[in-house]
Amino acid sequence: MSDPEPKPSTNTPDNEMEGVNTLKTWRQVPPTHYILKIESFSSLVRILQKIKLHNYESKEFKASGYNWKLLLYPVGDEKRNGSGHISLYLKIMNPPRWGIGALLIFFIYDQLKDKYLSIQDMEVRRFTDTENEWGLSQLVSLNCFRNDSNGYLIKDSCVFGVEVFVLESRGKRVCFRTLYEQSKKVYIWNVEKFSALKETGHFSEPFPVGDYIWKFHLHRKGRCLSIYLCLHDQPEFPPGWKMHVEFKLSINDQVHTNNSEKKTKRGNAWFSALDTAWGFPYFIKFDDLETSTSLIVRDAMKIEVQILSISGHEYFLDNLKYQEKQNIDTSSQSAENEDDFPGEMDVPT
Repeated sequence: MSDPEPKPSTNTPDNEMEGVNTLKTWRQVPPTHYILKIESFSSLVRILQKIKLHNYESKEFKASGYNWKLLLYPVGDEKRNGSGHISLYLKIMNPPRWGIGALLIFFIYDQLKDKYLSIQDMEVRRFTDTENEWGLSQLVSLNCFRNDSNGYLIKDSCVFGVEVFVLESRGKRVCFRTLYEQSKKVYIWNVEKFSALKETGHFSEPFPVGDYIWKFHLHRKGRCLSIYLCLHDQPEFPPGWKMHVEFKLSINDQVHTNNSEKKTKRGNAWFSALDTAWGFPYFIKFDDLETSTSLIVRDAMKIEVQILSISGHEYFLDNLKYQEKQNIDTSSQSAENEDDFPGEMDVPT
């Protein structure tokens, strides 16, 4: 039996992400800044034990204007509550004396799904001379990692990655705050002539929530119905702009007053200039829609969204400035397919 989904540690020291401030999503796009491929995981463990080291340091790479190393603890970082897990950290090389703030995303590759599990930090982390490492002591349990059916370790090979987005504040301030708090208001889209839905899908009329304009995207994906929430015709975003959104998408019950057959999924996603749509590629099976007597009535469906919160960066004098470089490290010397997460989210394909 597979372990539950990987969870970052919630009992962590000061220089480690806390689980309550991270967001886990699946994506097919490889990490932008750095990929670490281990060709022989067992050899890596054996070599580190032989030379009495606890971690493997990647080669130095440049991202967002600074030099970094990825630190992998293949049997866990015991000093930071990582025993029995894979631990993964990002280390800055020669930070400026005033320090820098950065947003971090760590990755582990599921070779069976051909997707990356991304664990995104919702906090800006401060890298200095004394605090030059940040990361996850419990990226994934070793039991889950070593289980072939989870897809992380296949034929003794595994892949990790990282993206780092540096805040160039030059002494000016930036904070991450909630821009829009939970509201009971919902937007409902009445989808008529549902049976005539095209493979390419259908967009709703735009609607405003929290100073942004949104729309739905509804389309078929095999024998499933996909529903996405999309940003609509926004002005040009500053480089590196990101916004975290919590929302609920529902297909309403049109018959029962207690909404007993209402189908709801909750989403957590980072919207950006590149990722303007997030949602559920397998929201519901068409078999379930066809057997239901309340979700489609007179060939019409009612789609509902409730945006619970919108969080982003409040800028003081400067915007975020990102630089992107891609590097790949293949370690030849060293040398969970979990079920889809409930309500697995993805970008439209």
